[in-house]
Amino acid sequence: MKTNIVFLIFFTVVSSGFSQTPHRYTFKDDSVKLERSGASAESIDRLYEFFTKGHWGGHVRNYTMLTDHFGKTFETQYANATGMKIHFNTANFHGFDIGIGGIFTFDVFSTDLGKRDEVANSYPGFELQLFDVTNPDNRYDLDRLDELYIRYRFKNSEFIAGRHEIETPLVNQADGRMKPYAFQGLSFKFNEIPRTQIFASYISHVSPRSTVEWYSLGESIGIYGQGRNPDGTPGDYHGFTQSYGLGILGLEHQLAKGLDAQIWGYHVQNVMNTAYGKLDYTIQLGEKWLLYSGVEGLIQSQSGSGGSKDESHSYVCQTDENRLVGANLGASYRGFDLSLNTLYLDDRGRFLFPREWGRENFYVTMPRNRIEGMGGGNMYDIRLARKFKNGLTAVVDYAVFDGPGPNNAELNKYAMPDYRQINFDVSYNFTGWLEGLKLHFLYVYKEALELAAPEDIYYQANFNHYNLIANINF
Repeated sequence: MKTNIVFLIFFTVVSSGFSQTPHRYTFKDDSVKLERSGASAESIDRLYEFFTKGHWGGHVRNYTMLTDHFGKTFETQYANATGMKIHFNTANFHGFDIGIGGIFTFDVFSTDLGKRDEVANSYPGFELQLFDVTNPDNRYDLDRLDELYIRYRFKNSEFIAGRHEIETPLVNQADGRMKPYAFQGLSFKFNEIPRTQIFASYISHVSPRSTVEWYSLGESIGIYGQGRNPDGTPGDYHGFTQSYGLGILGLEHQLAKGLDAQIWGYHVQNVMNTAYGKLDYTIQLGEKWLLYSGVEGLIQSQSGSGGSKDESHSYVCQTDENRLVGANLGASYRGFDLSLNTLYLDDRGRFLFPREWGRENFYVTMPRNRIEGMGGGNMYDIRLARKFKNGLTAVVDYAVFDGPGPNNAELNKYAMPDYRQINFDVSYNFTGWLEGLKLHFLYVYKEALELAAPEDIYYQANFNHYNLIANINF
């Protein structure tokens, strides 16, 4: 434990961090960020005004996706989904307001997503995520109550209870499909100390992205797949993991002008402990140049029995004690942004965090790429972005992952081969009469750099992947 604390303090104190540039990938890029203040300045004199003076918002989304695999081993898969999210906030009454929001999705057309591939014995990975990964044949009854909460606000702080949004480096909405990750529990945001934000949360239930049901925290682990144990045997922890909940504590503080620190702790009762720290620094050179750089660090260890007293059913094994370090260096000039991003994972164990709760937000994070489940590897990414004045934004990534190899189960949970990946990501926000409409196109090229079994390649590498999203925010 002492080693973990020293490691985290080291990377939080001696490092300098990256700027929150507009070109960094964000998980809520296609969703409207509603004000949701519920804080109407109008007086509330009658009960019905609590509702009539509330606020509506949401989005309509159409998502077309296609994956073309290299060679003739796997069939090309495609799907088109349409859906809507509607959110309502009541007016504010003595600091209290209530929020409710839901989403529905409909399959307009698609290939047979309920059919397993004969070689990989798996369902179409990306396309099925537009609907319900727990029931591949369900592509029409896809509604979910995402939000239902009561909130109390005082000064600049708030307390919220129920189903509500959570955004942290590891637990987040990751709103890149038709339904985001959703959470139920208690959260507290304290903003009364100058240049400081404190966040605390307890999560008891989760509805993972691309699902329609709600699960207790332990039940949710393993819905997306279970990979391998460190000894190479198939993972078998879904339905066996016992946990009372997830506790999160985060602190963000501006140390000086352009210098921002943050530290996060995640305690999954009876499963694992994770600590993450980062220090951000930016410097403005004249009117045109902005320079930024950074380092991030993460440490993990088992908590309790790792989820189950029977280690064959444990999510976290005793050998899963991971460290990772990330860094970036970048510059912005007249709307152009160029950055170099790296991530190092040591070989003590695998970096684990349930994929059912969001996705990791590291410097090297990019669409259709996961670090979770890996250890003993390095990832390098070059990112070039251009933000135009007319609402057009384009981002190009070139990334290479050098890992332990697909046969190393001790450090490679999902048998991921070394790979290179190219992303071309362009979006356009309309103005004028079409204001609120956003078009987003994402192309992903991912190629394995070493031989691997076909069942390990399926939706992990060797594909061209196309996405076209139309989003109307209101």
